[in-house]
Amino acid sequence: MERFRVLCDFINSLFAFDDLMDEEHLVRDVHGTRAVMDIAMNGLWHPETYQNDFRVGQSIQDFWARAIKMGCAPGTQRRFLEYMDHYCRAVLEQVTNRSKNHIMDVESFTRMRRDTGALKICFVMGEFGLGLDLPDEVFEHPLIQTMENCSNDIVVLANDVYSWNIEQAQGHTANIVTVLMNQKEIPVQEAMDIVGHEVQKRFQLYVSSKAQLPSWGAAIDKGVQAYATVLEDWAIGSIRWSLESKRYFTKSSPYDPKTLEVKILPKEQKTATDLRTAKVKYSDVSKAALVWGSIWLALTNCAVMKATTAAPSTGASGSGSALPAGSGNARTATRIAPHSHIKGLGLDNEGFALPSASGFVGQNIAREACGVVVDLIKSKKFSGRALLLAGAPGTGKTALALAISQELGSKVPFCPMVGSEVYSTEVKKTEVLAEVFRRAIGLRIKEAKEVYEGELTELTPTESENPLSGYGKTVSHVVIGLKSVKGTKQLRLDPGIYEAILKEKIVVGDVVYIEASTGAVKRVGRSDAYASAYDLESETYVPLPKGDVHKRKELVQDITLGDLDAANARPQGGQDIMSVMSHLVKSQRTEVTDKLRREVNKVVKGYVDQGVAEVVPGVVFIDEVHMLDIECFTYLNLLLESPMAPTVIFATNRGTSLVRGTDDVTEGYTKEQVAAVVQLRAQVEGLTLGQGVLDKVAGEGERASLRYALQLLAPASVVSQLAGRSEITLEDIGEMNELFLDAKTSASMMGDFEGGLKR
Repeated sequence: MERFRVLCDFINSLFAFDDLMDEEHLVRDVHGTRAVMDIAMNGLWHPETYQNDFRVGQSIQDFWARAIKMGCAPGTQRRFLEYMDHYCRAVLEQVTNRSKNHIMDVESFTRMRRDTGALKICFVMGEFGLGLDLPDEVFEHPLIQTMENCSNDIVVLANDVYSWNIEQAQGHTANIVTVLMNQKEIPVQEAMDIVGHEVQKRFQLYVSSKAQLPSWGAAIDKGVQAYATVLEDWAIGSIRWSLESKRYFTKSSPYDPKTLEVKILPKEQKTATDLRTAKVKYSDVSKAALVWGSIWLALTNCAVMKATTAAPSTGASGSGSALPAGSGNARTATRIAPHSHIKGLGLDNEGFALPSASGFVGQNIAREACGVVVDLIKSKKFSGRALLLAGAPGTGKTALALAISQELGSKVPFCPMVGSEVYSTEVKKTEVLAEVFRRAIGLRIKEAKEVYEGELTELTPTESENPLSGYGKTVSHVVIGLKSVKGTKQLRLDPGIYEAILKEKIVVGDVVYIEASTGAVKRVGRSDAYASAYDLESETYVPLPKGDVHKRKELVQDITLGDLDAANARPQGGQDIMSVMSHLVKSQRTEVTDKLRREVNKVVKGYVDQGVAEVVPGVVFIDEVHMLDIECFTYLNLLLESPMAPTVIFATNRGTSLVRGTDDVTEGYTKEQVAAVVQLRAQVEGLTLGQGVLDKVAGEGERASLRYALQLLAPASVVSQLAGRSEITLEDIGEMNELFLDAKTSASMMGDFEGGLKR
């Protein structure tokens, strides 16, 4: 109940704040609006200490302080402050445009409107109300961002239609209907219909995006569903509230629910936009009307949103859209590749394959087996091991590998190749394999730096007599002032830094970045407070930096060992003509020596030991693996024994394929020897074997191979843990035999399949 009260106070404060921005004395006052925004943000940054004399600011500061005390999650706090800052900046941009009677283009206005609507702030408070604490990777997922944008667009587009009548009478131009009329030179009814069509498309995109969401685990998935409910309830509730309240529909301009018409209000004053809207006849305002059929149809769809979001929509976003799509990623959906429909393995929370999900239909056993592999890779228990996908052409081997890549996420390296790629005339076969392996080993470097960052408000060089000469003066030091969202700071800098400032052509009003340790200066861009309303500008405007001026910034960079090898294998030469010519005639591919790789590994190991970097083993996918020869396989075995080795997935459509030089030269293990090795391996991995398991696994090793027997242990332990058991049982081993086949059984099945085709 207390959280509900905080939410009610939040809504009341937000309405009061939003209405204040529409007051006559602030609607075109840029400096006054900026002052109000600064007061509000300072109250949020310092809810316990900031002295706020502004009543609306006090209410905002009060509810936020109570929300923090009630256990608002750190991620929720960070997103709220970030989106509140976006809202303030967008409102300031809107007021600036009003003061200049500037009407934005459709794309720029849509981007700004997503922030002025304050829906992102409301979504975050929905997290707080439900007590959610979801990881950042959920909110960074493109599908979640698309759903947020769709819900946001539905509310603000419908709101602009409902409020247009009052706003046009008052001479306001910050409305998508007015923007469309101005840019496309169309009558108001046509603009209304375009907006209604766009709202319907946002519904379709939301439904399809929700149906394609991946799984983050049972607990997180439950929170994601709750967050989706927040997005849906805001879209539904906002439209219903707009129609049922008297905010937009007054006695002089009610809407008729039967005819779906509304009378156009007369203009209160002449503005510069009258010429743009001259196609609407205002002379007989008592009879003029707008038909809202498109928006009403969208409202009907909105009312049943919850009932339809369980199934994917057959509608598409379509081309020729009048407004920007819900997400930038949606625009690339028309680029169709053979496996564009594969979005994941399509498993439920317990790891069982769904009949049709994430682009997959059928292949249930193979998908479940790959799901176990994904869990092992995520827990870093599958590095240096290989998985073989064998099957006839067109049975989904490549699709399974790409689905594994989708499940692992974009931050885990995935390097596909075909077996025939190793036969290059430029480099050795082993070098090609080594390059692919190195590209599949990621390195996440985390570096913390102390920096000064902010808008330059003062630049005052201080001169003194030159001690080396009696003539002229030299700069002894320079004083600069920096401003951020949370405050200002004055710095006294070395003259060498002043030279760097001059070299970067930095002036007052620029946003700069200065490293405390090295004194390096970088110009980030021009502060957006100086942004003007020109259609074309050569300047890049950036927002005011968040936080304090002096801060400790953590920089995260994802690279691969292949990138480090390439950077060190190709040193830059001089600028003379001979160096340039030698670079041009040199072969495009440079072979990296083993010595260089050992040096790179030594440096990486040092970073890892210091806690500066983290190794992220990825996945190497080798299709048509039967094209490799015995040299490649022996080198692959060497690469897999490396402590940083990635996971390797092989795929082939051959049941039996002869590899040169593979005659047996060693004798096999006995069952007792296999049992001894399995027992030793179980102790090393910390696994407990149930009754009869050791004998069963030893039998599998004698029948198939020792390698197959050892590789059954790790996935079997995952299955036993999911079942709530502390030891591996015969049932777990039996399930692994169904999911993973040994090489002999796989070859036999493929041989039978090929024999059936020949008959």
